[in-house]
Amino acid sequence: MSREAHREADGEPPSIVAPYGSIPGPGALELLRILPDLSSQPLKVFSRLAATYGDVFALRYPLDNVVMVADPDGIEHVLHHAHHRYAKATSRWRTLRQIWGEGLLTADGDAWRRQRQRIQPAFHKDHVESFAQTVATEAERTGDAWTVAARSGEPLDVYTEMLRCTLRALLKAMFGSDADDRADMLVHAVEEINGYIDPTAPSNLWNLPIPVRRWVQPGFRPFQRAMDTIRRTFGELIDARVRSGEIRPDLLGLIMAGRDDERSETMSVRQVHDEMMTLLMAGHETSGITSTWTWYWLAGNPGPEARLHAELDAVLGGRAPAPADLPALEYTRRVIDEVLRLSPTIYAFDRMAMEDDVVCGYRIPKGTAVAISPYLMHRHARYWDRALEFDPDRFIAPGAASRPAYAYLPFGGGPRRCVGMRMALTTTPLLIATLARRYRLRVKPGHPVEELARVNLSPKYGMLMRIEPRQPSGGVPAASDISRSPASTVMPPT
Repeated sequence: MSREAHREADGEPPSIVAPYGSIPGPGALELLRILPDLSSQPLKVFSRLAATYGDVFALRYPLDNVVMVADPDGIEHVLHHAHHRYAKATSRWRTLRQIWGEGLLTADGDAWRRQRQRIQPAFHKDHVESFAQTVATEAERTGDAWTVAARSGEPLDVYTEMLRCTLRALLKAMFGSDADDRADMLVHAVEEINGYIDPTAPSNLWNLPIPVRRWVQPGFRPFQRAMDTIRRTFGELIDARVRSGEIRPDLLGLIMAGRDDERSETMSVRQVHDEMMTLLMAGHETSGITSTWTWYWLAGNPGPEARLHAELDAVLGGRAPAPADLPALEYTRRVIDEVLRLSPTIYAFDRMAMEDDVVCGYRIPKGTAVAISPYLMHRHARYWDRALEFDPDRFIAPGAASRPAYAYLPFGGGPRRCVGMRMALTTTPLLIATLARRYRLRVKPGHPVEELARVNLSPKYGMLMRIEPRQPSGGVPAASDISRSPASTVMPPT
């Protein structure tokens, strides 16, 4: 390793750097022209700018400088080697704090570190498997409800179905049976919130005060009512648990019992509330969206779909899956990995430079937002052969071993990599396996499929699909026996 490479690995800037002003990017007139598209079609704009200006480019707004980095080494520097120089202090994170509070996802510095220590035990392997079984049970319930649609041929909005399935499972895991009689109310409140959140909206970027938002921001009042419903319900459930003094092995009980290493302190009631809010909003939606895109990609790629079905039939023999089956469902897991590559739920995020730094040879001044897009990295032709094709086998050797680690980051990276990664990669394959052993899904002809980049990458018009029953078959065909279907035939427009 060269001296410069050692310096970079240690978080030290290289000795030769280019000034911030030399970072390529659109000029003032071009930036003004593309501003509407940056809000409505950010991924399309990001892709075009990366093709024009390269892996590092700057968006120089009048009051906000943003540098997009689509280079694995540069991303690794920001998220890992020099993570202490960056914070979640951008306007996008301020918007999320208004919704989720100061939970693990939005906290910074010492507060984040101590919260991570307190919450980590809740994501132990044994607890994750218990939650996965809850997801499988809820998925089986969803599958039973699909029998009516399968007989009638009427399409269902699978996006809504998946969100409700994962939300109900998460509420069960969070509160046990305490929230059973409130699940429908909370589901409706979350649906109201999900339809409103847009961190790129001017009112969010400018961090307008709430009294102003009530008058100028469309949909704010219903959003605020839904937030009040969730906060009030969570407050009642948490207060009841505190008063009872009961210790339960659900997520609420585990989070309340978690302690940090320095002071051996548990969370305050307010901190518990913020963590549960973060789990609710971030946890169910990411799994629900990933499951939705999985059905979409499988429907458009019959070869991989046939291999997944054959694996399920061979491993399960017609019975419902359990967490213990996951190690044997290798291809199912690769399908989820490939869905997260092409349709990463977290399509972009940013960090604020809290001191001067150097990234990819360019000086990054303090106060600059550094943006990272898993969407761009996951489709980068330099690191992904046939980047726009759906091919789960790209996640086995030798191709997987030759790629830089930060060419694939659906859960972020570095010390702040998503604490729920193991949970997501356990529950999502189990959910898909539970339903795919019984059904195959097909997009309704003529239904528009378009990506909507808000907080997460969701289908803009939902996902209307027909539910078709299937019968188990025998054997798992080899990869060479099943033709690939080019992803370009089903790729969502960007």
